[in-house]
Amino acid sequence: MVRSILICAGVAAVACSAETPVKLAESTTPCCDKTCELPLVKYFSTDAPHGFCGEACMDPKKFDIYHKFEANLTRATAGDHPCSQQRTPDNSKHFTDYFSTVTHGFPGLLTVTLDLYAPTAMPDHSCCDTPLISSLNCFGIPGKPKSINIFGTGPFCCPSSATETAPCTSQKVEAVSQELVAGCEAGGSSLCGCSELIEKKIIRSFDDCTQEAAMAACSSGKCAHSGAVATVKVAETPVKVAESTTPCCDKTCELPLVKYFSTDAPHGFCGEACMDPKKFNIYHKFEANLTRATAGDHPCSQQRTPDNTKHFTDYFSTVTHGFPGVLTVTLDLYAPTDMPDHSCCSTPLFASLNCVGIPGKPKSMNIFGTGPFCCPSSATATAPCTSVRSGSIII
Repeated sequence: MVRSILICAGVAAVACSAETPVKLAESTTPCCDKTCELPLVKYFSTDAPHGFCGEACMDPKKFDIYHKFEANLTRATAGDHPCSQQRTPDNSKHFTDYFSTVTHGFPGLLTVTLDLYAPTAMPDHSCCDTPLISSLNCFGIPGKPKSINIFGTGPFCCPSSATETAPCTSQKVEAVSQELVAGCEAGGSSLCGCSELIEKKIIRSFDDCTQEAAMAACSSGKCAHSGAVATVKVAETPVKVAESTTPCCDKTCELPLVKYFSTDAPHGFCGEACMDPKKFNIYHKFEANLTRATAGDHPCSQQRTPDNTKHFTDYFSTVTHGFPGVLTVTLDLYAPTDMPDHSCCSTPLFASLNCVGIPGKPKSMNIFGTGPFCCPSSATATAPCTSVRSGSIII
């Protein structure tokens, strides 16, 4: 029930202190916090992976239809606020804090409007993502390698500095120097990439390339980078975060592999990989923009952003995409030159929905023509996330 598609709310949130997580709440009055008017009755559903419980007034005659899309849908038996009676997975909190009112479903066919409630005193985790496949443990999500649960909800994929009580605090300090993780822990800059692990015969193939394998190799000394420490400033300008792991594919590919690339404008990246031409037709089914490079070892640097102002030159991270054990490919991701930090934004599943249904991120915007991205209401194209780093401001 709490998977967003449409929204009917405005945003007004206050960041009270730079020292504590920001709690974002939409100011629109809940639609369904009272007794439902017959024939409608109150239903609820808890979505632990996303950290919400939803309440709605629904027609019991349509229950079987809605239940096909929301397996946890349950008819309330007592009170007008059933979510407040539901406990988080760790049994420590109830879903009491109103967050937003959204409409889910298929416009013109089947929709339902509901109120979303978060656990009591849920810390701000807007810098985190909910992985599509939780078993992958955040592997392949750029800049958010740490998997954490908050009051048992999640898992959420967060920056390496995140903690359960303060997932995004590191993004809110007013003006401090930070060192990127330089060690063998998750997201550490000392970790070796997939190609290096294979070259050193630590793993057999890309199918075996996991963050855990890289951490084990680093801790044992079999494969580790030394002195890979980068310092960044967190102040009133966007922070550019880059992983220091050496790119896997920034050189001439070893035959029979050849260089391919693909530009993903909605997410703001261009990817490069060394691939077997014999498997092109398979990979192409999953990546329509996949193209064989015809000149140079860095084809992304020759590709322009949609607004024609930048090239994809800035190395961001090396990730592995696909289906582990079935079909995977490791690639280097490049961002446009001087791309401002937009880690507080999300890429909507359906661009045409214009950010409706994405809590706390109502503003649709493009950066160098890439996107659209759904960002906080105070975001601008040159500083999408500045507001979450200042001391005490109104968003």
